[in-house]
Amino acid sequence: ILLHGPPGCGKTKLAKAVAGEAQAAYLSVGPSDILSKYVGESEASVRGLFLEGDKCAVIFFDEIDALGRSRVDEDVQTPTRSSSSAGKQGNAVKPRQPKPRVIVVAATNRPEDCDPALLRRFACRVLVGLPSRKDRKKIIKRLLSDVKNDLTPSQLDELALATEGWSGSDLESMTREAVMAPVRETLCAAAIQKRKASKAVKRSGAGS
Repeated sequence: ILLHGPPGCGKTKLAKAVAGEAQAAYLSVGPSDILSKYVGESEASVRGLFLEGDKCAVIFFDEIDALGRSRVDEDVQTPTRSSSSAGKQGNAVKPRQPKPRVIVVAATNRPEDCDPALLRRFACRVLVGLPSRKDRKKIIKRLLSDVKNDLTPSQLDELALATEGWSGSDLESMTREAVMAPVRETLCAAAIQKRKASKAVKRSGAGS
């Protein structure tokens, strides 16, 4: 399964949910866990993961495009991994021996950068897009459900409208900031009062 779409939209959480529904172990793998400058070592690392997940597991490959790109990175003028290398990586991702109890889930923000040889390994591709206005309202309401607040339904609607184009991660950061801002203000006010009290004590001592 290939999950693709903008960053912060829940691809990793979705992969974890798949593991939870399947009651399977969850193995998360990033590019640094796989890629090696030595020929053959990257492919061996991938195959090793399937040995680890031989029982019942969801193996999640984050930033799968790092295993093989379709073009040269023109910004840094550095050749990316070749198509033949990407094909080998793809063969490693899809082992020769069928293992029905191992589910492979991969994620990328830029599927157009993936080498076709690698993309062909994924029969199922799912777009995980930005949340709609209705979904944003649900996300904000859920994120604030454990926090005391007096937001009205109309105010939630306004927030959902104002956050057009925001990802779930963006909304989470916003609500976290909204929750922490009053705490910081309270702590700051307490610190100011403490300094004032300290100065008052010093003045009182100096006058006695």
